[in-house]
Amino acid sequence: MLSVMRYVRRIVLPAAVVVMAAVAPALIYRTTQPVVASATGTASRMGVASRTVAAGNIPYGRWTNLAPLPSPRDRPAVAVGRDRNIYAFGGFDNLNGYNVYNTTYIYHPALNRWTRGADMAVAREGAQAVALPDGRLVVLGGSPGCPNSSNAQLCYSTNRVDVYDPRANAWATLAPLRTPRYRFNAVWRLGHIYAMGGLDGTRALSSVEAYDPRANAWHPMAGLPRRTEGAAAVADASGRMYLMGGAPGGLPFYDTLSVYDGAAWTPGAVMPRATQDYAAAYGADGKIYAFGGWNEGDLTAVQVYDPRADSWSLGTPLPAPLCCMGAAATPDGLIYAVGGDTTNGRRLLAYRLEDESVVAHAGLPALTARPALVRRGISTAG
Repeated sequence: MLSVMRYVRRIVLPAAVVVMAAVAPALIYRTTQPVVASATGTASRMGVASRTVAAGNIPYGRWTNLAPLPSPRDRPAVAVGRDRNIYAFGGFDNLNGYNVYNTTYIYHPALNRWTRGADMAVAREGAQAVALPDGRLVVLGGSPGCPNSSNAQLCYSTNRVDVYDPRANAWATLAPLRTPRYRFNAVWRLGHIYAMGGLDGTRALSSVEAYDPRANAWHPMAGLPRRTEGAAAVADASGRMYLMGGAPGGLPFYDTLSVYDGAAWTPGAVMPRATQDYAAAYGADGKIYAFGGWNEGDLTAVQVYDPRADSWSLGTPLPAPLCCMGAAATPDGLIYAVGGDTTNGRRLLAYRLEDESVVAHAGLPALTARPALVRRGISTAG
């Protein structure tokens, strides 16, 4: 059985497993609290600044502390917006019991400052966030809470999908996931959002579904090679997706890498260390950085995968053991670790790659010349 520390969430809830359904699309809701403009023009109700080094002055080759989150956030949903700001949605902490949040925290790298946007309608942790090309950010799935149980598979899961518009500081709902998902992965690939694996409230999943923003609809896709939750996933600009680590809803932890090329999942090089509940980002140097995580204890390890060589190496370790954080990567060669387990849950760490001059998909041929959605092996490209 996995450690209770990673799975027990003390909260008074009915013992029965509940699957939370999303409300109908097109409902728009806005914050009812007073909103003022910050120095960057982003709507905000609060600001947290720091005297630590600003993002533009981060040295190469080491992890650097930036302005801490306003409050600890374990398993936040994190994404980088088109405005280059970093968005952290929801999450939980264990400061005074198990508390799940609906907050929107926004980090401004140029100011090394956090501000706050409109809250989500529903609090959740273990969700995913994906940035759209038009500047909006989609938050999908997650859990609004877990029963008093040592089994993570019994956590409440939701299929709700919401979209945040930073310019209007407003939320709207989108078509719900076909399957409720918690502790899953989601990436943007060739014009679609892919959601894969996770827990549905009863078991770990191997299913994959893709969202078409033009049709506001989800479609089933080719499934994962195995049931997987607590993994990490990234996609590169050529259309390849990489799913790493995780677990089947119990032991053992995976050290596997699966690569999706648009037609099928194939195995890649084995990770140096099996892990789950970690974060991963696709760096501007074309490498994948998988950092922290949990394997009978929080980890400091940074595992670096080179897709061109199909090989792993170990990078500069985190300054402290950390799991359950969010990840972000920016075109200027920075990688961020956002939040994490409550002990270090306010931390914002940044790492500047030693060579950010390589384009993210350099050395990898494009998989398709135009966006295509492949449903169970059938291409919908016209």
